[in-house]
Amino acid sequence: MSIAPTRAQVRDELAVIVTADAARLIAVYGVLPEPLHDVHVERLPIWRKLDGLYGYAVEGRLAADFALNQILDELNDYFLENVARSALIDAYAARPVRGFCAWVVFAAISRWAMDFVDDHVFGIAELAALAGIEESDALAAISTRSAMPLCAYRDVEGYYQVAKVDAVAWLTTQPGYQRTVMLSPGETRFERTAFDDMADLHHYVVRRCEETGQTLAGALDAAGLGHRYTDWVRGCVDGVPELGGVQRLARVLGIHDRAFVLAACKAMRSPSATSSHLLPPHRSTP
Repeated sequence: MSIAPTRAQVRDELAVIVTADAARLIAVYGVLPEPLHDVHVERLPIWRKLDGLYGYAVEGRLAADFALNQILDELNDYFLENVARSALIDAYAARPVRGFCAWVVFAAISRWAMDFVDDHVFGIAELAALAGIEESDALAAISTRSAMPLCAYRDVEGYYQVAKVDAVAWLTTQPGYQRTVMLSPGETRFERTAFDDMADLHHYVVRRCEETGQTLAGALDAAGLGHRYTDWVRGCVDGVPELGGVQRLARVLGIHDRAFVLAACKAMRSPSATSSHLLPPHRSTP
């Protein structure tokens, strides 16, 4: 089981941090540079950057137009330095900052070293982040009794270090690790080649809505599907929604549209395609 936080956990923690940081600015300066009342964190540039970094760190996808180095510098300074060292942010936070945002930044830095630094030597924490496991589990892999041993050595200070070639060899045995895929602008990695049936497809859509902080009804309305999707999944109508609607749904969900459409088409042809028990009547969002 991966220890990586979900997108929702990262987004919710960012909302706590931004609100606490606003209170810190008020306490220090008496005013805010801009009003931050009733902030929708999804609309902030920092969330768009952090969300893109999440896709890179956790899902192994990097869009060609994503300013990785600049964003790493900005978010490293903020989450690993400012937030981590600010007693005032802790004091004003509505609930404890558990470090989800910082974990994403650290995991992204570790992946950047794997992708772009040929002579990088990895620490155990970096490899654990890349594999999505606890640091203690990565340490246990150093044992010669491990089924998938990790080749490591101790540096002069006694810390375990792993050469890049050995890090790559070990990570390829870890189910939680994904190699980085470079994507064209606007393209998003989609791992599935097919859905088993309409129930499988529907559960994926619901899960993806949760991961991206959307409601199912809102995503369907944004894709222009509405009740047509509901009837389709219930099996109340023959045929399928027009492919443009399926493509739009993929884009709303932030996934590669061509791969999603192909996987969905295979679900449509499944003998057990319909799933009438899954859906309540669709209601459009106001």
